[in-house]
Amino acid sequence: MRLGQLARKLSLRPSQLVDFLALHHITSEEGSNTRIDDQHVEMIVMHFAPENFDEILKPAVVEEVIVEPVIVDEIPAVEVLQTEEVTNQPTQEVQPEVTFPSTDESEVIRVQKIELAGLKVLGKIELPEPK
Repeated sequence: MRLGQLARKLSLRPSQLVDFLALHHITSEEGSNTRIDDQHVEMIVMHFAPENFDEILKPAVVEEVIVEPVIVDEIPAVEVLQTEEVTNQPTQEVQPEVTFPSTDESEVIRVQKIELAGLKVLGKIELPEPK
């Protein structure tokens, strides 16, 4: 688990966790992206929040999923009715025709031009004449 993630779950600053680890002679960096061993995570959680031990460490534990094989019943054989005799003539494959739009007839999309009304004078301010 990362130091910053554990600090958020315990509502503490990462520096507090680093100080706690230093008291127990465990060296680690103070960066929030520092990886902490699972043993140290358990020790920190038991010290700061033993009542939330299961809630904090539960997402870190991967639950095993048991997959049961699915038994498929045998499908009964389908009888094929032949109405015509099979001939030894080769069959012709029909390929669909693919057409691409021609580049000669390209469409030009034009944007409508928006005309603005201009400035609207609401009132005038009278300035004193220069001296």
